[in-house]
Amino acid sequence: MLYRKVPKGTNWFYTLGSATLFAFTLPGADRCLPGDVLHPSPTQAYGSITHLTNDVWNGEFRPRMHKWGASVMIVCIFLHMGRVFFFGAYKYPRSSIG
Repeated sequence: MLYRKVPKGTNWFYTLGSATLFAFTLPGADRCLPGDVLHPSPTQAYGSITHLTNDVWNGEFRPRMHKWGASVMIVCIFLHMGRVFFFGAYKYPRSSIG
């Protein structure tokens, strides 16, 4: 992949689909990590969230990452759909990058 030639006319608008995928998978992958910290029982839920926010490394960043990641994903989806529409990527003939 590193030695593949990039076609002429390719610009940063072509990375919006990858940015959307990244904004979708990063919070999903991060949800697997605090499984040992969060306890879903009604009596321990508040204490585990307080522990995650105050004591765990990057614990305060994680909920904000999910909030902002969802917003970034929605913006990237609309930018990607706009790029597909305005560049006519849905029309025939579509050329492959490979």
